[in-house]
Amino acid sequence: MTDLSLFKHRTEIAVRYGDIDMLRHVNNAKYLTYLEQARVQYAYDVLQWDGNWDTLNMILARVEVDFRQPIFIHDRIAIYSRVSRLGNKSFDMEYVFVRNNNLADIAGQAKAVLVAYDTVQMRSHPLPEVMRMRIMEHEKEGLAKD
Repeated sequence: MTDLSLFKHRTEIAVRYGDIDMLRHVNNAKYLTYLEQARVQYAYDVLQWDGNWDTLNMILARVEVDFRQPIFIHDRIAIYSRVSRLGNKSFDMEYVFVRNNNLADIAGQAKAVLVAYDTVQMRSHPLPEVMRMRIMEHEKEGLAKD
């Protein structure tokens, strides 16, 4: 079981009518959109990103999602996010999808690997030190380092 006390960042997600599929629950592809929203919100809140795309320079290298139970249009969703590992050029994020403000009502979990990337030279580069420091300050515990 995931220790939710390690997850200090929370993003509210509004389930939209267009997110629903023929089975009347959120389509599996929408989970990736929800994760993207949570990542961007983490960048604003924790990394103090100013919205300038030239300063973020991160690419998604890997993502995996475990679906535990469906999300329906009437559900209120919160995604709890954390950085669980800091590498030289990459970091891992973990996510938990919580339904209706009930920490025991977990709809899914996900893991992602993000890589610092130079979009001009088209190659990875070391994580900026300011980003590393902000993550370490926010996460404090439960953070693995390479």
